[in-house]
Amino acid sequence: MPHPTEPPLTAGTPASVGDRAALRAECRQLRESLRAQLTLLKARKPFELAEHKRVNRDETDRARAQRIHDRAVARSAAGMRRTQARAERQLAGLDGDRERAEKQALATLRRDHIDAAMRRSYLNAKELNGLATVLINDLAARGIRTAADFRRISLGPAPGGRGTSVHWIHTTSGGKVHVNGIGEHRAKELIAWRDFCLRRAEAGAPTRMPPDERHRLAETIERRRTELRAQHRDALKSDEAARESARTALDHSLDQIGRAALAADSSAARRRAEFDAMAESVRSLEERISDLEGEAGGFGLRLRGLVPAPRRSTSYAVGEGGRRVAAPEPAAARTATGAGLPEPTTPPAAGTPAAPPGWFWLFPVLLFAGSLSVGGGGVSKAAAPPWIWYAVQAGHVSMIGYLLTAFVRRRRLARRTGAGMPMPAGTKRLVAGWLLAVAGVGSAYDQHSGSDGSIASRVAGACAVILLCSALFAGADERAGQS
Repeated sequence: MPHPTEPPLTAGTPASVGDRAALRAECRQLRESLRAQLTLLKARKPFELAEHKRVNRDETDRARAQRIHDRAVARSAAGMRRTQARAERQLAGLDGDRERAEKQALATLRRDHIDAAMRRSYLNAKELNGLATVLINDLAARGIRTAADFRRISLGPAPGGRGTSVHWIHTTSGGKVHVNGIGEHRAKELIAWRDFCLRRAEAGAPTRMPPDERHRLAETIERRRTELRAQHRDALKSDEAARESARTALDHSLDQIGRAALAADSSAARRRAEFDAMAESVRSLEERISDLEGEAGGFGLRLRGLVPAPRRSTSYAVGEGGRRVAAPEPAAARTATGAGLPEPTTPPAAGTPAAPPGWFWLFPVLLFAGSLSVGGGGVSKAAAPPWIWYAVQAGHVSMIGYLLTAFVRRRRLARRTGAGMPMPAGTKRLVAGWLLAVAGVGSAYDQHSGSDGSIASRVAGACAVILLCSALFAGADERAGQS
C-alpha cells in the first residue's frame, strides 16, 4: 500500500530520465532552429542599410532630373530673352534705318548723277581758253578726254630727272601724266574748268528721292519688320517647345524612378514581412526553450533538478505492472471543481526562493581568482608537493567555472522569462567544503606563518566558516518553514 505523503515523480527523479532525454533532444533541435533563425536575422541590418541607400539614391535621381529640367528651362528662357531683345532693338532701329537708307540712296543717286555729268563734259577749245586743238588731242592721247578723267594738277620733277620742274596731271585711276605745253597758266585753266563742270553737275543732281525709290525702301523696311516680328514669335514658340520637351523628359524620368521605387518598396515590404516572421519565430522558440528549461530544470552543468515540484499531499495506488498511479480525487473536491469553485492549492514551500541568484555569488569567484593570482591558491608551492599544488589550482579553476556557469545561466533565464531560479542546492556547502580543504592543506604544508600561502589559507578558512554557517542557517530556516 503506497505511503500517503510520498512525493510525486518529477524531472529530477530517476523515473523521468527518458523524459528528460527527450526534452534535451527537443531543446537541442529548438536551439539549432533558433541559431538558424538568428543567422538569417543577421541579414536584416545590411538589408535596411541597403534600403536606406536605395531611398537616398532615388531622391538623388529625382533631384538630378529636376536640376536637368531647370537648367534646360533656364537655358531656353535665356535664349528667348536674347532673341527678343535683339529683335526689339532691330525693330526700334527700323525708323532710323529708313532715314539712313534714304540718305544713302540719295547720296548714291547724286554721286551717280555727278559722275555721269562729269563724264559727259569733254575737253574743247571753246570752254578752255589758251588750249589749242593740238594740245587737247595730246591730252586725249594720254587718256584725259573728260572732266572725270583727272582730279588735280601738281608741280614735280621732270621725267628722267633732267631739267626744271614740270606740271603733272593726276588721273582718277591713280596715275599721273605729263603733257608738253601744259604750264602754270594752262594748268590753272584745266583746274578751273573741272571745278566749273563739278559745280554744274552738283547743281543738276537730284535733292529728293524719287517716289518709286522711296516706295521700294518702304517695302524693304516693312519686310524687315515682318521678319523681326516672325523671329520674335519663333523665339516664343521655341521656348514653349523647349519647356514642353524638358517637362516631358522630367515626367519620363520621374515615372521610371517611381516605378522602380514602387517595385523596390514592394520587394522590401515582403522582405521585412519575412524578417518580422523570423523575429516572431525566434521569440516563439525562445519562449519554448525557456518553458522546457523551466520544466526540466535547465540543460547546463548541474548536480540535480533546479525547479523542485511543490509539495502536496497526494494519495497513490498500485496499478497494473506494479506502477504507482494517483488515487482518484475525493468527491468533495470534484464537487467543488464542477461547481465552478476555485481548486484548493497548496502554497509553495517557504524555503523555495523566487528571485534569481544575487550578485554576492561573485564573491567566491573573486576569492578564488585572487587566491590564484596572489597566494598560489592558498598552498605554498615550495612547501607542498607539486601534484597537490596543481590539484589545488585545478580545483580553484573548476570552482570558478562552475559558479560562473550556474550564475550566468540563471541570471539569463530570469531576464528572458521573468521567473526566478536559485543556485543549485548544496552550492554553499560545496564551496565551503572546498575552502576548508584548501585551508587544511595549506596549514599542513606551510609552517611559515608570515608567508603568502599561510595568509591565503587562513582567509580561505574564515570564508569557509562563514559560508558553512550561512548554509546551515538557510537549511534550518527551510526545514522550519516546511514543518
